[in-house]
Order: sequence, then structure tokens, then C-alpha cells
Amino acid sequence: QRKMFLSDNGDKSVILLNVSHMSTEELQEFVRELKVTVKGAPMNVEVTGKSVLDVEMVKGLTEGRVRMTVIGLGLVFMALLLVYRNIAKAFIPIFPIVLIIGMSAGIMYFLGIKYTPITATLGALVLGMGTEMTIMMLERYIEERLEGKEKIDAILITVSRIGKATVASGLTTIGGFSVLMASKFVILKDFGLMTVINISLALVSTFIILPTVIILLDKFIISEKSLKEAKAERLRLATEQKY
Repeated sequence: QRKMFLSDNGDKSVILLNVSHMSTEELQEFVRELKVTVKGAPMNVEVTGKSVLDVEMVKGLTEGRVRMTVIGLGLVFMALLLVYRNIAKAFIPIFPIVLIIGMSAGIMYFLGIKYTPITATLGALVLGMGTEMTIMMLERYIEERLEGKEKIDAILITVSRIGKATVASGLTTIGGFSVLMASKFVILKDFGLMTVINISLALVSTFIILPTVIILLDKFIISEKSLKEAKAERLRLATEQKY
């Protein structure tokens, strides 16, 4: 028993503290206050143990959420830039997602939902799911413009033709994650709620914010040269079919 608490040469000892169950925030505060208390001790004191490791793990995961999200946005932007070789085309699909990530943080604050190792991944999750919707919308718009449609007509056709599929995809995702809201485990319940909210915001932004951005940046998406070449190709095909 003695060896469990005192080293053989007697220069090191272990003091065990039994604490009642605490929430993550309470445990973080307890560990912080304990470290402050022993800081002025006339000996070298280290606060350690499973509780401290848990606090450090949660701290590392939650505090790194901004960095993870920024890195994710950067990687997606670079991938789109590599594919499109056009800054506007690479920027447009992720712009609504950036707004959603910002709104998500505000919603969590007003709902009193704390960041956990699971909810800290919401930014990356929304980035992956939301970008898929916005890219499909942008691609269809470009196709309609190259077929000779005006900007307003092109966006209306785009929304009407792929809107149903996009909404269906979003609703099935919402339905799947909404099951988590029935969990008695608070962390999972909060994660399910915020995922449902974020995917809903992604759908709204895809059909409201994105079309506006696309129309405003149309001249940066499709050059006059591309439109003229597409028109010439249509005329050539029409002539060949005529004869």
C-alpha cells in the first residue's frame, strides 16, 4: 500500500482526490482552480490523472474546431480551383457554407449548446454536405447559360430542374440525423439537433443565397468568349441538322 503513494527514496508521493460526477465545464473549472491552488506550493506539484487527461482531450478537440474548419475550407477551395481554374467558380460554392458555419455558431450560443468533441466537427460536416448541393446548382446554371439562356431564365430553370432532387437529398439526410435527437445522451442529442439545423440552412442557402451570388458574379463565371463559342457551336449543329 505504501508504495502506491510514496516512491522508494521518499522524494515523490501521490495524493488521490475523489470527486463527484461533474459536467465537462465544471470539471474544467475544477482542474483550473486546483492548478492555481497548488501553484504556490513550496514543492513541485503536478495535477494529473484521468480527469485531467479528459479535460485536455476535450479542450484540444473543441479549441481546434476553428482551425479544422479553416483548413477544410482551404482544401475545398483549392480542390475547386484546381478543377475549375477560376477563382469565382471556386469561391461561389463555399460562400453560402461559410455563412452557415457562422450562423451555426450563433444558434448554438442562443440555444445554450456547448461545444463537445462531436459538435466541434459540425463545420467540416456541413462543408462536405453543403458544398455538394451548391456545386450541383452552379454546374447546372453554367450548362443553361452555355445553351443560350439569359441569367434569370438560367437560374429559374436550374432551380426548377435540380431543386426537387436536392431537396429530397437534403430531407433524407435531415431525417437520418434527426433520429439522434431522440437519444438520452445529451452530446448525441445536441449533435443531431445542430446537424438538422445546419442541413436545413444549407438547403435554404442553396435556393436563396446561392442564386443571388451566381447572378451577381455571372460575368466572372462565364466569359463572353465562352458564350460566343457556345453560340457558334449551336449554330453549327443547327446547320448540320438542317442539311
